Amino acid sequence: MLKWVGGAIALATLLVACGGRPRGVPPSAVPTVGAGSEPLRVTEQDVYVLVAVKAKALRQLEEAVDAAERQGGDMVSRVKELPAAERDAALALGVDWQRYVLVRDEIARLVSQNRQREDAELMALELTRAKQDLAAQLEAVRDPASRSFLQAQIASLNEQLEKIERGHAAKPEEQEELRLLEGVRAEMAALQAQQEKLQKRIRDLVQGAGVGPPRRPSEREPLK
Repeated sequence: MLKWVGGAIALATLLVACGGRPRGVPPSAVPTVGAGSEPLRVTEQDVYVLVAVKAKALRQLEEAVDAAERQGGDMVSRVKELPAAERDAALALGVDWQRYVLVRDEIARLVSQNRQREDAELMALELTRAKQDLAAQLEAVRDPASRSFLQAQIASLNEQLEKIERGHAAKPEEQEELRLLEGVRAEMAALQAQQEKLQKRIRDLVQGAGVGPPRRPSEREPLK
């Protein structure tokens, strides 16, 4: 099991913040995977493309925030939402937007499942400790009723541990994809920190200007 809880949390947060359909993008522009489609396999190139696109999107957003802080006025309302900036960055880099969205969603799923497995591992450790305590008590108890009770408790813990082991094992292909993600956890953590700073600057900017949140792209010019 990969031990990168901090990186996983940063990656999951970043993907959730950038996820969803950007405003102004028609549903037909967002790919879906049908029941008969081949399962998506995330490659090393996909992972590095994801990092590059998100980095560019945050740079572009940061430049827009810088301009809004300098000029104020209508520039504040021109600050894009993060999903729209992400899409523009993907197009500027020549990235296949449809595959990018599929990869982003798949990575978000992998990260979420990995976090669940890590939580399950922690739970398994607690259950194992409890089982060991009960086993020690069983060794010291001679009363039949007490022994029967302890044995039932131990059997129940064994069932829970078996369920955890059966239900949270990663598939070999998922383990390989998670290994690829582990290689960029530092970059993702840095991008998450940058995103949080930008979000704070945008909140301060909007509050200082006395205007509403950044307008959706569909309320001004259409996305190109």
